[in-house]
Amino acid sequence: MKPLLLKMQAFGPYVKEQIVDFEKLSSAGIFLIKGPTGSGKTTIFDAMTFALYGGSSGTGEKDKTGRNDLSQWRCNQSPDDVPTVVTFTFSVNGHTYRFERRLTKARKNFNEKLEAGEMDEEGNVIPFFQNTKKDEMNKKAEQLVGLTKEQFRQVVLLPQGQFERFLTASSSEKEDILKKIFNSESWDKYAVHFFDAAKLRKEALEEENNAVKNSLAEDNLDSLEDLADRIDSLQAELQANEDAFIAFDAEGKQTALDADKLLAGDFGALHKLEREETELKAQNSAVERMRRQYEAADRAEELRSLIRDAESSAIKALDREKQLADIDQKLPGAQKAEDQAAAAVKQFTDEGKAEKLQTKLGEFAAKRDTYLKLDVLAAALSKAQEEEKQAAAKAKQAENKEIQAADLAGKAFEFYNVAEDTAKQYRDRYFAGIYGEIASQLREDEKCPVCGSIHHPEPAARTAEGISKTQVDRAEAEKEKARKAWDAAEADRRNAEKSRNAAQQKLAGTAAATASAEANFNNASASRIPGIDSLQAFNKAVQAAEMEKTAAEAKGKELQNYLENAKNTVSSLKAQRETARQELAGAKAAAGTAASALQEALAARGYESVAAVKSALLEQSKRNKLLEEVVSHETRTVENKKKLTEAGEKLAGKTEPDASTFLARQEEIKTQQNNHTKVKTACGEALKRLTEKQRILTAKNKHYQQEIHQAEQDLLFAKALRGDTGMGLQRYVLAIMFGQVLQEANHMLEKVHGGRYRLFRTDDKGTGNKRGLELAVQDSRSPEQGGRSVKMLSGGEKFLVSLALSIGMSTVAQKSGVKIEALFIDEGFGTLDDRSINDAMEILESVRRSNGMIGIISHVALLEANITTQVEVVKDEKGNYIIS
Repeated sequence: MKPLLLKMQAFGPYVKEQIVDFEKLSSAGIFLIKGPTGSGKTTIFDAMTFALYGGSSGTGEKDKTGRNDLSQWRCNQSPDDVPTVVTFTFSVNGHTYRFERRLTKARKNFNEKLEAGEMDEEGNVIPFFQNTKKDEMNKKAEQLVGLTKEQFRQVVLLPQGQFERFLTASSSEKEDILKKIFNSESWDKYAVHFFDAAKLRKEALEEENNAVKNSLAEDNLDSLEDLADRIDSLQAELQANEDAFIAFDAEGKQTALDADKLLAGDFGALHKLEREETELKAQNSAVERMRRQYEAADRAEELRSLIRDAESSAIKALDREKQLADIDQKLPGAQKAEDQAAAAVKQFTDEGKAEKLQTKLGEFAAKRDTYLKLDVLAAALSKAQEEEKQAAAKAKQAENKEIQAADLAGKAFEFYNVAEDTAKQYRDRYFAGIYGEIASQLREDEKCPVCGSIHHPEPAARTAEGISKTQVDRAEAEKEKARKAWDAAEADRRNAEKSRNAAQQKLAGTAAATASAEANFNNASASRIPGIDSLQAFNKAVQAAEMEKTAAEAKGKELQNYLENAKNTVSSLKAQRETARQELAGAKAAAGTAASALQEALAARGYESVAAVKSALLEQSKRNKLLEEVVSHETRTVENKKKLTEAGEKLAGKTEPDASTFLARQEEIKTQQNNHTKVKTACGEALKRLTEKQRILTAKNKHYQQEIHQAEQDLLFAKALRGDTGMGLQRYVLAIMFGQVLQEANHMLEKVHGGRYRLFRTDDKGTGNKRGLELAVQDSRSPEQGGRSVKMLSGGEKFLVSLALSIGMSTVAQKSGVKIEALFIDEGFGTLDDRSINDAMEILESVRRSNGMIGIISHVALLEANITTQVEVVKDEKGNYIIS
């Protein structure tokens, strides 16, 4: 990282923008930053650190809070409209970058804006982020520079009071710093990764071995040998089960049982036929009764139609007698209804209501035109009255607007008079105090418009009642504004007056039209029908008369129809009575003939009465059912006899088996088969499962035995790399890198006091019981063989040794990939004598030749005399500034 340019504004003690051109200063190699105490020399380094990391270069408790807040660094002398800005431009590996942090005043508070990006050849910044966040910008700075803020302060910026921090730091603190500078975390990560991998490998193998044991334990086994014995035992049990099942001969026993069951079935069929024979014999007497009942019903069936005809003829004659009686009963009432209807028709005809209504409708028709004209005249009168009402309202409205506009115009005129008087007074007072006004606007080093001088030791005094040109111009503007308002108000008043005149003329015209329409309507009203005042009432009267006439005509037709219906009813009943008399005579004759025929048939067949025939009659379905029962019994008797003969011949010489033993015999066979299948299935499945388990577990056990030894050796080695049993890989690498740092530092110390001092590491315990990074110094003038602690060095000695150590660390860091092209030192030279200062300058000169730039803050006169390139910070009440 090489600083190029620093800009700061409203930052710390600086009000205006200050620029530090590091690229220009680097041409001399070493430059000095000087100035009074508290002038803001260290603020240059703070601005550079703040631009990169958002924090200052200090390390105190205050730096962790306020000094990391840009608003706390804002110069309190700066106006609110001047933003606080820190901009740092630097280069890394041939690329140029710019980081800027800015505070701008918003409504109430200051808002922080961040920007970071790479600069192209034309000086344009290409941002890294669209909306930069503080954490993103800080991490980007660490990525580009290769150092955190703390590392930057240890290696690049050596702040005031912190110069010897690394020298006297404990092993633990040195280790943290060296880790970050030399990026040794990768070695630690490698050791941790290797340990994790080795641990996981051993745990996986142990888990695999435990899985073998757990799998055996599921079957209550302790070893793979026990598993093999269990498999042999199952095979023997399976073979014994098969031998026992063959000896039982289940198949032969099942065949014999099936044959006995078939024979028992044949004997069962024989016994069923014998029971059926007994039942059929028991039914013979009942079947004989059914046969006799069927024959009697069949004989009586021949008289069924004669009985039905005789009974039907007698019922028909009775119906005709009843029908004739009903007609004789209805005929007097029908004759009376006819007489009443004739009387009602005569009365309606004598009244003549329909003819009277027809006459009235004729009178209405003669008056229709009169009412039509009257309705039009009424509408015209109503319209004229409405228009006159609207015209009156508009005339009143126009009159009100005219009054309002006149009032506004009067007020506008009064306001204009006041504004004109005020403007005149301001002009008079302004010209009276014009010289005092000119004197108040004079500035030092600017020409006076009166005398031409650029110095104004005694300017004219401004009068107490003096008026400025701005006040005069404002009063003139107010007067002009009032005049325009008055003109506008006067124009509105004239327009309102015209509108009011027009509205009055419109009102007079509508009043005349209303009077004319009213006269026409009154003339037409004189010829109206009394009681009917409008066309609507006239139409309702006509409609009512028409409806009344229609109702009267309908009633006449209804009465006439009623009379005709009554006459028809009387005629119809008389005709029906004659027909009923004739049908009754015929029905009586037919009934006598049917009764004689039935009596002859009864006598011929030997029946004493119709009741005797009816007692023997049956419905066709019942007769059919009796016949079916008789025929079925005869058929079943014949079939039974035939089957009994066949079954006796088939079972001749055979003995009926005992069916009561069939269930026990079948259960014995089934039990033997089930037991055989159960044992065969259980042993087979167990044998298959355990054989597969034996194969899998044998392979896993073989793999465990092959791999476990190497895994244990790898874990031991990983623990050693991690430092569990001594120095780990990371501390080993750090010790080597720190040795290189000490080598470079000692090379620098050869130029100090004739090479009197030499740094070396000790095995003393530091904070946290860590060893290996504690420092001691070997002093060629000291009698102590083991050297002495660096903490025992004097202030000047510590500065020189710390300077050499910092430069050594910077040199080694650059070899490790962090390229540092600048070194800044804040104070520390005040503790050195002239010789030590010369030695320190020789060290810094050798560094400059390799690193390119060194900046020093110091009050030491010898440095000021020897370093020609200087940056001076000047104190000023209006804001400090930088001269370079």
